[in-house]
Amino acid sequence: MWLVPVTDTTEARYAEIARKMLETGDWITPQFDYGIPFWAKPPLSTWVSALSMKIFGVNEFASRLPSLVCCLALLSFMYSWLKKYKNNIALLSVVILSTSLLFFICAGLVMTDLCLIFASTLAMVAFWNAVVAHEHKYWGYIFFICLAIGLLAKGPLILVLVGLPTGSWTILNGQLKIIWARLPWINGTLLMFALAAPWYYLAEQHTPGFLQYFIVGEHFSRFLISGWKGDMYGHAHSEPLGMIWLYLLLGFTPWIGLVAVLIVKHSSRFTWRPLVSNSWLNYLLLWSVMPIVFFTFAHNIISPYVLPAMPACAILIAEFFVAFNLKNNKLNQKNIFWLSMLIPILAIVILVFLFLKPQLSPKRSEKDLVKKYYELRDNEHSRLIYYRQRVYSAEFYTKGKAKVMTTREEFKKLLENDTTDFIAIENRFDSDEIANLLKNNFMKVANFHGTVLYKECDIHKHSICKP
Repeated sequence: MWLVPVTDTTEARYAEIARKMLETGDWITPQFDYGIPFWAKPPLSTWVSALSMKIFGVNEFASRLPSLVCCLALLSFMYSWLKKYKNNIALLSVVILSTSLLFFICAGLVMTDLCLIFASTLAMVAFWNAVVAHEHKYWGYIFFICLAIGLLAKGPLILVLVGLPTGSWTILNGQLKIIWARLPWINGTLLMFALAAPWYYLAEQHTPGFLQYFIVGEHFSRFLISGWKGDMYGHAHSEPLGMIWLYLLLGFTPWIGLVAVLIVKHSSRFTWRPLVSNSWLNYLLLWSVMPIVFFTFAHNIISPYVLPAMPACAILIAEFFVAFNLKNNKLNQKNIFWLSMLIPILAIVILVFLFLKPQLSPKRSEKDLVKKYYELRDNEHSRLIYYRQRVYSAEFYTKGKAKVMTTREEFKKLLENDTTDFIAIENRFDSDEIANLLKNNFMKVANFHGTVLYKECDIHKHSICKP
């Protein structure tokens, strides 16, 4: 988390948005750029990242720390819950989830999804404790508090991710009266709105138009319209319908491989009946499947959308292993141990490789280019400017000082000021005019992953650059 630079575009963008929040002191509206609101997500993940950077400084580790804390808290709640009700699978479930490919990677990245998965998981645990285990009534209030956290983490999506599985389970098991009696629907709903609604109100007052874009655009247009063109902050991730199921299978690498082997090996013993008749197993099944079914019909998806289903999937896999991965009536721990080591060991190997060969990284980061810029600049007035390409990691590492220019006229104006500026541009030019301006007024000083850094030669513009 502290060795790998923040990478473009998504991770660096969220890290920079949090850094801008800390710098500007505007804790109501996250900013896509100075003075430009970021309406795509509620602010919870930005709040915690900004707070972390306030405590630990503006760096990779601090920006990523909240993701790790969310994952560790989720695993702790999951373990303590299972330890009480299903002690034989508690540790195994946590091991499976924490060493699955997608969860393991996401735990160390700047993301908005991990606050959501924490909220949805704890909401599902609270629902079970309040309705089925009939524990202390405060679990009913925790359920609604988790919904409020989800509303501040990702928006109304939390109501779908929790409502679909719990509603389906209620109907399947005929628990409607019990649900109504054991959850504080009126007081809980008021508590949920009391916690979440003030920010939504303030955000709309602060930047009018937020609710229209966020509720209609991000929650309906993005879901229903393939390649949605209304995205103000990036681009829609159009994928074939049903792609979410492949993301789920790949996300559970390497455990899905052992599941497949055991299904083939014990096909004669395998039956779906317990998954329907057993309220515990069908709760886990619906928790696992319903979010994926929902996203099956979404036109714009990315792999982290499977995260809310992964805790329940991990518990189901653990139940499956206990039932079928036995040797002399004991769990075959040898297979489990080596599988649990696979992703962490692979991560270490890849980390060492990229540390030695950073130019081979599939993800771009401008940390080295920014470092070179700081080494070569004459004074703090020398600017770093990207031509026609905004790069968030450069903004993060320069603390917002890296800028972007989009026109040739802006390029020419650089030659009229009294500072020695730096231009970062991809190793191709859109016109001979730009190539000649660079050749005659700037000197190439470095090349990082296909992005060339140029330094202005002579601030008085009296001579041609010499290599």
